[in-house]
Amino acid sequence: MIYLLYGLRIGERHRYMEELLSEKCRTLKDVDKVIELAKQDGFHSFRISKFIEGEMPDFVRAVKKRR
Repeated sequence: MIYLLYGLRIGERHRYMEELLSEKCRTLKDVDKVIELAKQDGFHSFRISKFIEGEMPDFVRAVKKRR
């Protein structure tokens, strides 16, 4: 499993402007390290997404959760 980390630059508040900050985190400790560095570079409002290699995402389930 890989953790994808997204964040917004300081001054930005719209979620569609999120930037992918890391696609290489294998543990939550890795995520914490990247968040600390990203904060120093002016990012806020982080979001973590899990990606399981070789597994197709279930978009229908994801959309149903948001309703």
